[in-house]
Amino acid sequence: VDALCGGGALAPEASMVLLPWEPFEDPAVSWEKIHGQVVQAVEVKPDDMSEVEWRIHQRCKRELKRKVSSWKTITNETVTENHTKVRKGMLYGITFPWTEDMLHSADWGAEWLTKAMHTAGSLPKENRVAKVIPDKKYRITTGNNGGKFLFEVEYELPDEHLHTKLFAKIPHSMEKETMSDRLSSSVNKQPMELYEVNTSRLLEATLPTKIPRYYFGDISNETSNWILITEAVNFHDPAPLDFAGKTVGQAKQPLKAYEIEGPYDK
Repeated sequence: VDALCGGGALAPEASMVLLPWEPFEDPAVSWEKIHGQVVQAVEVKPDDMSEVEWRIHQRCKRELKRKVSSWKTITNETVTENHTKVRKGMLYGITFPWTEDMLHSADWGAEWLTKAMHTAGSLPKENRVAKVIPDKKYRITTGNNGGKFLFEVEYELPDEHLHTKLFAKIPHSMEKETMSDRLSSSVNKQPMELYEVNTSRLLEATLPTKIPRYYFGDISNETSNWILITEAVNFHDPAPLDFAGKTVGQAKQPLKAYEIEGPYDK
């Protein structure tokens, strides 16, 4: 202080000092800014943290440091005119499929999913997705905020810390039966899907309750298309949920932790 003020009280021009770093950034980044030297900070997994928790923690930490574009308001015309276009997502800057058929096509499939998971940091760089397998046992056809489907993957290197049964959430198609639901979710509730993806992308490691593990998610501000891929949560009962009222009045078994009712097939 004396050096700044000549031994006396703080001079007006010295009363505010601009720090050459951000108070809450990585110390290694601060050191590089000040000294022009790159420091490789090595973190060690705490003994009380599992390998899965550590991977999630590291992924979220990297994601929280990244800067992404802000959402720009869209209209019904944005969706109706652009919903068939393939565009890069605003979070990772890569193109992505937004229907079940697209994911399982030769243009996307295992090669794209490997790239997507590597980009999102949910799959170790030395591993890759070898096969994407459609789930033909269950169909999930209800829900007014998006379409949903299940699929399985095989990894080139088997890894007990990775899920092989996955769940994808996607926008409704613009067909007559689901057009109003699509416009409602993509326009009237915007940017709901971005917030949902960001909750998993950014907060999976710090939320006070367990959520399905995040593997990839992105959205295009230009088309409103999006996709969210997580682990699949087990169904309590594999029989489709009854929408016809045949089981009304029958007692339901309580659900265990990490089980859901369903599947929802209307």
